[in-house]
Amino acid sequence: MLSRRASSDAGTFLFLLLSGIALGNTIMIYLSLVPLFFVLFSLANNPQPDHIQVTRRTSAATTCTDEAVEISITLKMEGGRGIVTVADPLPEHFTLASGNNFHLYWNDGRNAPLHVTYKVRCTKRGVYDTGPTHIEHFYGSWMGRAQYEPIDTVSKLIVRPKPARLKKIRNPRRPTNLPMPAGATCKLGIKTTNFTEIRHYSYGDPFRTINWKATARLSTTAGVKPYVNEYEREGKKTIWIFVDSGTWMGLGSTVDNVFEYAVRAASGIASFYLGHDVAVGLYVYNKGELIFPDTGRKQAFQILRSLSELKISNEDNAKGNDDDCLKKAVRECSRYMSGTSPMFVIVTMVGKDNARDLVEGIRLMRKYSPNARVPRIIVLHISGYSLVAVGICENAGAAMLEMGNMPAVRAIRKAGALVIPWNPRMKSLGQTMMIGYKRRSS
Repeated sequence: MLSRRASSDAGTFLFLLLSGIALGNTIMIYLSLVPLFFVLFSLANNPQPDHIQVTRRTSAATTCTDEAVEISITLKMEGGRGIVTVADPLPEHFTLASGNNFHLYWNDGRNAPLHVTYKVRCTKRGVYDTGPTHIEHFYGSWMGRAQYEPIDTVSKLIVRPKPARLKKIRNPRRPTNLPMPAGATCKLGIKTTNFTEIRHYSYGDPFRTINWKATARLSTTAGVKPYVNEYEREGKKTIWIFVDSGTWMGLGSTVDNVFEYAVRAASGIASFYLGHDVAVGLYVYNKGELIFPDTGRKQAFQILRSLSELKISNEDNAKGNDDDCLKKAVRECSRYMSGTSPMFVIVTMVGKDNARDLVEGIRLMRKYSPNARVPRIIVLHISGYSLVAVGICENAGAAMLEMGNMPAVRAIRKAGALVIPWNPRMKSLGQTMMIGYKRRSS
């Protein structure tokens, strides 16, 4: 394919030739041959390369947000002579950390490989395709141009959310208002002395667990099954993380918004408890994605992969659609919660739009720990208005809007949950989660 310079020289040749013929000027006719011979000589003595080989390598297939990844490209040409441009386009939300993704060099036909190395940094989680590498070879004194785009140079890069680190508690005997999962158990294991509830007798229950006083008081007709005492059992502790994906979670920019901090918080909380051998389950409501509770590295990878691909739900769910609300999410997970006393963590932004849904969902969660002294439900309230505030006036307005949500926060606390407000620009998640711990009395 000819370049613009070849087209310009060909136009100059035609202009001089036609002008010389029209005016009968032989000098202009001879001058028109100069650009013509230049184009023909350049194309004949500077051929294009016969073969181009591109090899691409990345330092890591997975990374976290705001971490640098090195990309190396090796280009090898066989034959040809001319100027070569190598451009490696970056996906959206990628920035250069060091180096350059565009290079220009002279190909002398000696088949010497060209090495291009640079580092990129991604500001948003997701799965991205890096490449393909665009190569242009200008041969024949910029007269000809050949474009190459090797398809096999495309590589996938998984960007995971950067988890918010939670610090280890130095002294677990310190009094706390946080519902840590010290009493969260499963239905398998040895029975403890912690009373849970009274239920009807079922086949196989020991006779010593029959509550004769409750049976005499509650049984009004003959033939009714007696009542037995149910006690907690030892086993794996369980925590459920509910992440809100409603459209109100998109408050902020495309990179720095409430939903991104919610994903980071959920990732950090899941990593913290999985590191302490706690079974962690994840449910993204307003979207309907469920990961069953489990432990181990496989569960950690599954949760991180799910959080990396999360997106904010559509507008239909934001208008009060009850198909994917928190209440339905708790009902969907109820069969996996029966016989346990789990801990619940709800990551959301409390507001007037979702306050009623949160209260109804929390009331259902309370049924699984009715006798708990400390509420085992945490609502991590992300202060979204402060993320978009710039300057003193806007920060004051954000504080006023947060005060307008106080009735919703009080209703949630009244329903039996512990509300922890989190301003990501003021405190880290670890500092925020430690506010429930009391200091020792002197």
